[in-house]
Amino acid sequence: MKPTYKKTLSLTILIVIIAFFIYYIYNNFNSFKTLEFQNPWLLIPLVFITLFSLLLYGFVYKIMLEPFSIKLKLKEWFGLICANNFYNLITPFRGGMIARAVYLKKKYQFSYTNFLSTMVGFYAIQYWIFSFLGIVSLILIYLKFNIFNIIPLIIFLVLFLPLSLIIFFKFQFPKSKYKILNKFFEIGNGWNTIKGNKKIILTSILVVSCIAIFNLISTIILYHFVGINLLVSQALFLITISAVIGMAQITPGNLGIGEVVTVLSALVLGISPPQSLTVAIISRLVSTIILFILGPMFSYILLKKQK
Repeated sequence: MKPTYKKTLSLTILIVIIAFFIYYIYNNFNSFKTLEFQNPWLLIPLVFITLFSLLLYGFVYKIMLEPFSIKLKLKEWFGLICANNFYNLITPFRGGMIARAVYLKKKYQFSYTNFLSTMVGFYAIQYWIFSFLGIVSLILIYLKFNIFNIIPLIIFLVLFLPLSLIIFFKFQFPKSKYKILNKFFEIGNGWNTIKGNKKIILTSILVVSCIAIFNLISTIILYHFVGINLLVSQALFLITISAVIGMAQITPGNLGIGEVVTVLSALVLGISPPQSLTVAIISRLVSTIILFILGPMFSYILLKKQK
């Protein structure tokens, strides 16, 4: 798709979803008024959890660059992930990756092909873990409530099984006579360079698992804020289904799409849309405020000499 068509599609989807939410809130305003908010001080740990998660995401990316002899400083790996997520907020289709790729290319002569290899590895590990935890959550919910839904299970399995092959089995791609095909082969071989280091793979799996735990705690706190005490199995289902279904960021920051996924996944657990939508809005506000502070700041620090 051409960039103009991408922007038009993204903007159209965003406008439709926002219009729907405005219509829904207007027609169900009394339901929102009946919500009782718990201790507002609960927002403080949410801020720290968001910051720790950013640190962990940045650290994972730092260690994935080490097989390519690139050693980022703290301000770089933390700053790049903040800038990346900030640009994702204001551009569609994960536009923040462009800024990160340009910085690494200008300063470290890191090729865009190898950059894509690191992104493939990063997302493969992230969604492999979240899909696995999603399967675990479905088992726990079934054992506790005797509730089972085949659709989430299929979604998780469709991701978990092929990603297991990508992460744990090595495929060496030969050179072909087709230039475009060779680019994809180079990306795959670049990922082989990363996963050839078992320490990096195990460390990445451990760190992303910690990120999942932070998301779990954050979700429990958010729903407690609106008067709902989630079980661990329920919170685990919510964070995994939201992460997996929301992996394609069509709109800037997945705005609207993320909220729809949150509401629909919460309905499976019997949580009303006013409650889940309020949680989604609060979560969005916390992360947006943090990224609008850190994103431009690190963009200036890191990119001012990399024009």
